[in-house]
Amino acid sequence: MSGSCRDSAPALSESQAKPKRKLNRLSGYDYSTENAYFITACIENREHTFGRVVEDKVELSKQGEIVKRRISGIPDFFSEVSVLESVIMPNHLHCILMIGDKGKTLSQIVQSLKSACTRQAKKEGAKLMWQRSFYDHIIRDEESYCRIAEYIRNNPLKWSVDVENIKDRKAEEYYAEVIFGKRNAAGGSGK
Repeated sequence: MSGSCRDSAPALSESQAKPKRKLNRLSGYDYSTENAYFITACIENREHTFGRVVEDKVELSKQGEIVKRRISGIPDFFSEVSVLESVIMPNHLHCILMIGDKGKTLSQIVQSLKSACTRQAKKEGAKLMWQRSFYDHIIRDEESYCRIAEYIRNNPLKWSVDVENIKDRKAEEYYAEVIFGKRNAAGGSGK
């Protein structure tokens, strides 16, 4: 047999040759809608930039303190947004944000937070590199809110088994199983 598979493969444009990035947001959903949202944002390569967990408590680094201040200040910049819960872990953060009147989208708010943290860290001579995008979950009822809020509050206690500390599990699978109490076998987003 002459030639190889490559000889007969169609030429692909650059955009076709690269794997398509999975869309993180729920298709067709308006993320400026009044609702509570659970978000997770990670540090690039999951490096422990924000601090460390010692005896089940988070000791924040300079960058972690910057992030803590910026999360607390979200309502100062976005009057329609409340921070209902938050925790800063060594390499990621979790928040429940409540968006009130239609204004900015969740993506705009999170991007603004990440940018403000990065700029402030640079001003203070510290390095802060975020992983691209973020995980979100639309909180649809009180039971879901309570389960997620408890997860956030207990996150430092569970650091040794946290998916963001153990790199061999996909975060999405972990959140579906541990936080939302179900397996996400279809690979869905948990939204």
